[in-house]
Amino acid sequence: MKFIFILLTVLVSFNVNSQQHWEDLRDQGANFHDVQAAFEMEWENKEYERGNGYTLYKRWEYYMEPRSFPGGNTNITKEYVKAWEKRKPKSGANKSAGGWEPIGYTEWNTQSYNPGNGRVNVAAKDPSIQGRYYAGTPSGGLWRTNDDFNSWEPLTDDFPTLGISAILIHPTNSDVIYIGTGDGDGSDTYSNGVLKSIDGGSSWQTTGLSYNLSTEYLIHKLIMHPDNPETLFAATKQGLWKTTSGGEVWYQVQSGNIRDVEFIR
Repeated sequence: MKFIFILLTVLVSFNVNSQQHWEDLRDQGANFHDVQAAFEMEWENKEYERGNGYTLYKRWEYYMEPRSFPGGNTNITKEYVKAWEKRKPKSGANKSAGGWEPIGYTEWNTQSYNPGNGRVNVAAKDPSIQGRYYAGTPSGGLWRTNDDFNSWEPLTDDFPTLGISAILIHPTNSDVIYIGTGDGDGSDTYSNGVLKSIDGGSSWQTTGLSYNLSTEYLIHKLIMHPDNPETLFAATKQGLWKTTSGGEVWYQVQSGNIRDVEFIR
């Protein structure tokens, strides 16, 4: 009896140890479905807690699933790189950067395990004021430059959420700005809906599309009708919404998780 108990203990220990962690499988370039199965087994009956690797996996899954072969082979990216390498100019050929250059920030403070100045979800140019641009970040708020990127100022430091995923500027009145709040990319920050400023970003008010700080109602994108700036559409995690009153009243025109929307002429 004692022998059987010891044998069962050894077998259980072997099965636990033989189950590889999903991150190890990922780093080894394992099949997408194997990594997915390992994660689901690790997380079976576990509750989500911030900072315990759940979001890290979901980002990897979101990125790799459409970049894997149907059978789960994740080498599709390598195949793409090989094809791209063949199209690169040969040695001595013109390798112009296409007119691109860095515009900053070049200095920042961080307490993160991964130092850097973070992601930018959206950028917008003021159609009326030369040199003015806006940048919306997943967890750093809305920023503006008035001097062609030489300096930047934050506009939303007192917000209850610092995620910005959409920016709209009135085509003839730069004082009127709309922003979609929350991190529509990685869902790392909550949304409290679409906000509007009528004084160039100095102050903000909620619109008719307002949420109580939740990742279930993220704003992915805002667009403005090309002929009527009072008509806006919001692509959100809870459908496509429309307003014809400059944000005062919204109504849903399509259900589902809508990530993108465009006008076609």
